[in-house]
Amino acid sequence: MEAKAFLELRKEKDAEKLLLVQKERFATNADHKCTYALLKNHARLMSGRYDSLEEPVCRHAKHTEQWRIQLLAKSLFNTRTDDFEMIFQSGKCSDPILSVVEFALYVQKEDLLRRRSKSRFLAGLFSGILPGSGKWYAGKPREAAYAFLPVAFNLAQAGEGYYYEKLKSPHFYFFGSLTALFYTSNIYGSVAAAKRRNQEHDFMIKSNIEFEISKLTKYY
Repeated sequence: MEAKAFLELRKEKDAEKLLLVQKERFATNADHKCTYALLKNHARLMSGRYDSLEEPVCRHAKHTEQWRIQLLAKSLFNTRTDDFEMIFQSGKCSDPILSVVEFALYVQKEDLLRRRSKSRFLAGLFSGILPGSGKWYAGKPREAAYAFLPVAFNLAQAGEGYYYEKLKSPHFYFFGSLTALFYTSNIYGSVAAAKRRNQEHDFMIKSNIEFEISKLTKYY
């Protein structure tokens, strides 16, 4: 099936266009209509259109379980863990492969619950108190060192200039300006690091969910 091939290649838009063209081909019986709905749902899930899924019209056990997996994936994509739990507790997949996918999605749900978003405010506050600490809080220890060292070095140089010549020291003003620049950049960078860390975690979970539901293509 060509639409299935497009889905396997992660060309969801092409798959949806082809499905629209081939719609009449799937209208011959309820089983084919279910396959059509499931294929279209898969394309929409993978392209981020989570709230436009259509329930298959038949009650074939195979299609019901595929629809169940799609609903579980949809609830995770929307971070609705309560909906996921309700669907998950309503039954279990009998197909061995689908059962593995179902459990893998459950693991992703648990990971989603354990995830703690990094506060951009706290990241900026920590780096305001101690340069680099906000990036450490955001899970970026190497970037934390890179943020701390320039501030510490330039501050030490500015302090040396002030110690010997007080406010008459060009050394003090030059390195003091660099200290202020790196200090401000360190706060901004820590806020950005917290945001980036949250995005990376969201992307990882999304990718894992997509990987699991991609296994459904062999069933359509």
